[in-house]
Amino acid sequence: MIDSFSRQFDEDGYRYIKSSSAQRQTQKIIKKSAQTVLRFLFTCVGLGIFIWEKLWRQLRPHKQSSQQKKILVIRVDFIGDVVMTLPAVYVLRQAFPDAQIDMLTTPAPAQLIQRHKDLSHVLICNPNSWLSKPFSAAVWKEINCLRKTLRAEKYDLALSVSGDWASILALISGAEKRYGYTQEAYPFFVTNSLPGGRYSVRQHESQYCLQLIHAAVPNAPEWLPSAAILTPEQDDIERLQLLLAQFGVAAADMLIALHLGSGNGTAKRWPIPYWAALADKLRAKYPSAAIALIGAEADAPLAERAIAKMQSKHGVFSLTGATSLTELIALSARCAILISADSGPSHIAAAAGALTLALHGPTDPEIYGPQGPNTRYIWNKIWCAPCYDPSDTAECRFGNPICMKGITPEAVEAAASAMLNAAHIF
Repeated sequence: MIDSFSRQFDEDGYRYIKSSSAQRQTQKIIKKSAQTVLRFLFTCVGLGIFIWEKLWRQLRPHKQSSQQKKILVIRVDFIGDVVMTLPAVYVLRQAFPDAQIDMLTTPAPAQLIQRHKDLSHVLICNPNSWLSKPFSAAVWKEINCLRKTLRAEKYDLALSVSGDWASILALISGAEKRYGYTQEAYPFFVTNSLPGGRYSVRQHESQYCLQLIHAAVPNAPEWLPSAAILTPEQDDIERLQLLLAQFGVAAADMLIALHLGSGNGTAKRWPIPYWAALADKLRAKYPSAAIALIGAEADAPLAERAIAKMQSKHGVFSLTGATSLTELIALSARCAILISADSGPSHIAAAAGALTLALHGPTDPEIYGPQGPNTRYIWNKIWCAPCYDPSDTAECRFGNPICMKGITPEAVEAAASAMLNAAHIF
């Protein structure tokens, strides 16, 4: 596994850049041109549907309703982004305790929120798979099935939270009212649009979602990040206890979790040797603590390489690929602290109320960082940071993400220790 890893990544865990700057620039131009053509075509479609809806509403009786009874939140995005939408879902639930509140999302985050207390149903679609085979009969059959499922619900309100794709799905849903941001929806695809987009001003991602909610539901309450919005289920807690016991971790033992990966671009990653040095420092300071390296199965090579570089491997073990996303909630709640680069697990841990230390370089933590009373971040803001473009993965255009390399193991250990001391965890 390490040999395969070495062919794809350098010593620090960053992906080898196979294309030149000119090639990447050409790819961006082609992508932008394709998006412009699509926007024109979809604008024409949207205008036709807009005119049809205007005529249809004049011909049918207007439905009177004192409140929204069926609401669809559309977030076809990454795990962390879906977690950052949950405060908006919480606010909706407070405003409409008896409403049917559904979320349409992609397969991975759907696993995480399948049993979320504020959601009635979780629906799944995968636009990325549609794009990979746009002329496939099976894809169009899947889209049509989704359209029938959504329209059968007769949603009163659809909230387009994640860009152009969400606006398409909002239109497909047939919801009476469809809210979204002007810059993140195809023209005429939403019935009510907010000016600008989620990144027009520098504020946290969750606030963009909340602004959309308050535009659609003016009487919705405010949200304060003071309580956990992800809570572990008892069966996940029990499975986690059995898993930890296999590595000799008892219920009373101190557990520290380190997440080394980042599925949305390697530039977000902290160098592998730094993780090894941090684990050594934490073991020296907290000799009775167990240290778990966590992540998806794809992160296993990172964990293997990091453990191989550690001076002391006692009490250190890898859980990469061994836990489900719901078990990760239980693991976060069980940990004394979770340390991670900008990735889904950092948001899950923060949402579970765990001590969470996030390491940022190419992404702005004031927009993308984990949020909550028990969170802290370290950001090495150099001249070229933040450079992350949400329309693409995070890869350093120079092939050398010194923003992440400038965060030292000593600084991370000091920050983690300060958080543990403040929380009286030793």
